[in-house]
Amino acid sequence: LVAVDGTDLAEEFLDEKLVEDNAFASLRRAITFCRENLRTPMKIEGFEAESRPEIPEPVVREALANAFAHRSYTVSGHVQVRIYSDRLEIVSPGGLHFGLAVVDLYSPHSSWPWNPHILAAFYRRGIVEQLGSGTLRMIRLCAEAGLGVPVFTATINSVTCTIPRRGYWFGSDGSQLTLNEDEATLLRELAKGPATRAALVEASGLASLGVRDVMNRLRKHGLAHSQGHGRGARWTTGPADDTGL
Repeated sequence: LVAVDGTDLAEEFLDEKLVEDNAFASLRRAITFCRENLRTPMKIEGFEAESRPEIPEPVVREALANAFAHRSYTVSGHVQVRIYSDRLEIVSPGGLHFGLAVVDLYSPHSSWPWNPHILAAFYRRGIVEQLGSGTLRMIRLCAEAGLGVPVFTATINSVTCTIPRRGYWFGSDGSQLTLNEDEATLLRELAKGPATRAALVEASGLASLGVRDVMNRLRKHGLAHSQGHGRGARWTTGPADDTGL
């Protein structure tokens, strides 16, 4: 577990811990570490002050639970939690398998754990679900909180979940993006579920051509893609193998 004063591991460490315990205890320690090192800004509305974590805790919990429940226990190495100034990264040992690809994590998919018995133990404790819905829930909660879309990357050795901190957005390749208010507005609408362009026009108050242009920009960034063709096509969050209206 490391918190870094910057955007890469070459920067100074603000906090560092090595946890070598069972999966449940390690998960609790990781959640506590994130609570201690992520900001909890306070928002004042009228006479009331409300504090919310910059990354919703259910998102952090889901990402960590997936990392422990779906990691490969046939390889050495730890689940790694890295808190940078612009993002939270959670690295899980072992790549994707059973034909699952990164793009599948952005749409409904089956759960394919390395070890079904370990996933079952997490499921019985109420920590994870076995429906493959965790990544979709993370995407929705991040968009509702005004954050960018989580980025999932995979190699043969590991799977990394990158969650932007408040004020930052990332493309599908993990590069930082600067989004305007119209782009952020439409992404928040997509957090509620897939929507046609007409529905986005009605919900956002933007002109139809304006929505088209904004969605095409979001598609180029890998933050949204379309499913289907013509007026019935629906936009949703995340990248796709082939896109286009």
